Amino acid sequence: MVLQRKLLEKVRINGIRRLAGYGGSLAEQMDISRDGKTAVATGDQSSKGLWVVPVQPVSPAKQLISGDVALFSVDELVDSRILVTKDDSTIWTTKVDSSDWQRLANVSGSAMSCGQFVVVRTDDGSLLRFSADGTGGKTLARGPVKTPTCSLKGDAVFYVTSDPPQQVMRVPIDGGNPITIAKIREGVLVTLRISPDGNFLAYAFYSGSKPNTRLSLSVLRASDGGLVNAIEEAKLGAWDFYWAPDGKALDYVSAEDEWTDVWEKPFAGGEPRRITHFGSGEVSDFRWSRDGKRLLVVWGPTSDDVVVLSGLQ
Repeated sequence: MVLQRKLLEKVRINGIRRLAGYGGSLAEQMDISRDGKTAVATGDQSSKGLWVVPVQPVSPAKQLISGDVALFSVDELVDSRILVTKDDSTIWTTKVDSSDWQRLANVSGSAMSCGQFVVVRTDDGSLLRFSADGTGGKTLARGPVKTPTCSLKGDAVFYVTSDPPQQVMRVPIDGGNPITIAKIREGVLVTLRISPDGNFLAYAFYSGSKPNTRLSLSVLRASDGGLVNAIEEAKLGAWDFYWAPDGKALDYVSAEDEWTDVWEKPFAGGEPRRITHFGSGEVSDFRWSRDGKRLLVVWGPTSDDVVVLSGLQ
C-alpha cells in the first residue's frame, strides 16, 4: 500500500512537525539511521489518469482524463457522469469528456456509486451517503469500517467491522441500524465485494501464520450470510478484486505482473485472461461501467525514486 500524502510528517509530544516536501507519495516502510537523524524511503511521483477499455469489440484503451489530474479511484454514476477520488482524497464528478468538474461536498475519503447515491468512506473510516450532486449527506455507519461495497441497485451498503471478531454488516441506503450478515472466523478479511445482481458477497481473507499465510476466498448469500462457495487457496495474484459483469468471474490487478494490467479469473476454473494490455505502468483502481461494456481504469506510468530525508531531529 502507498501513503497518499504529499508531505511526510512526524508526530511529537508538542505536535506535528513537517519534515520534507517530497512531491510524490512515500511508501509506508522506511529505514532510519541509528542516530535518528536520517531516513530513507522509496517514493513515486507518477500521476494516474483515467482510461476506458471497450470490451466488445476489442479495441485499444482510450484516455479520458489526463494523468495531470492525479486520480486514485473511479466509478460511474447512474447519469453516466464519472465519480473519481483524487490522490489528495478529495472527491469529484465530471462528464465523460472531462468537462464540468464538480466537488462532491466538502468531504475527503474514497467514494463509490450506490444506485442513485454516492457512498463515501471518510478518512476516519465512517460511511456517509450523498445524493449524486453532493447534497443530502447522511451518516450510515460510524468508523472505523472496512471495505464497503454496494450493488448496482443500491438498496444497501455492506461493510466489515475492524475489531475482532470481524463481522460483515448490512445497512440500508436510507440509514438505520446495521445488522450482522456473517461473522468471519477463518482469518483476517481484507476485501469484501458484492455481485452485480446483489445476491452474493465474495470476500478474500488471509489465514495461517507467517510465512505460511495464504489468501483464501469465500462466497456468501447476501440475504443471510449462508456459505455458497469456498476456495482454500485463491490464486488471484492479489488481495483486491471486483466481480465481472456476468457474475461468473473475479477481476483483479496482479502483483505477479507488477500491478500493470487487469486480469479475470473464472469461478469455474482455468487460466486467468488478461483484460487490459498496458504492458507497463501501474493500475491503482478499475470499475466496470454500469452496462458492463466498458472497463474504467485508473492507470499511469510509474516513477520509482529513492528519497533521503535528513534533519529529522
